[in-house]
Amino acid sequence: MVALHSGSLALTMPPGAAALRELIARVAGSVTISYDPNCRPLLMGDPAAVLAGVHELLPVADVVKVSAEDLEWLLPGTPPEDVVEDWLARGPAVVAVTLGGDGVLARAASGVRSRRPGVPITVIDTVGAGDTFSAALLAGLHRRALLGAAARPALRAVDAETLNALLDEAVRASAITCSRRGADPPTSEDLESFSGMAR
Repeated sequence: MVALHSGSLALTMPPGAAALRELIARVAGSVTISYDPNCRPLLMGDPAAVLAGVHELLPVADVVKVSAEDLEWLLPGTPPEDVVEDWLARGPAVVAVTLGGDGVLARAASGVRSRRPGVPITVIDTVGAGDTFSAALLAGLHRRALLGAAARPALRAVDAETLNALLDEAVRASAITCSRRGADPPTSEDLESFSGMAR
């Protein structure tokens, strides 16, 4: 195993949350930890308590993806750029904020900042878009040998060209998911044939 991804209700609701957090802490030294708060306001309760839990995980996370919608619930009125700076300083190698149709902004521990555009598509269903983004980002990191403990220094030193390409791939994958009904993420063939984004 080279990576562990988790988030949302699994990390906020007892009794499983405590066990999962302990697992993440135990394996963080040997795998890449990917984290998406993926907030569910109706089920999670107090946003301040959830934010405290997010802050506890940031020091052990390598890759963090959060949506602007999540941030508006966790930190209402705080610009996403400010959150990226704060969360990156807490330990991750990469922090990305998805902005729906406006794309994504991100920063890496290497100092690289990126803002990538959205992909114009006809939205059919947004279910699964965030999970697709995370999956595509991890897949891209895997193809570039940037997952796993041995690759952590390289991930923390990621350059602008690589980060931009990773984000473009993840945005494209999310767009495809939104263009069809249900949580139906694209295959690699779907991504290669999709013409919604200029190469």
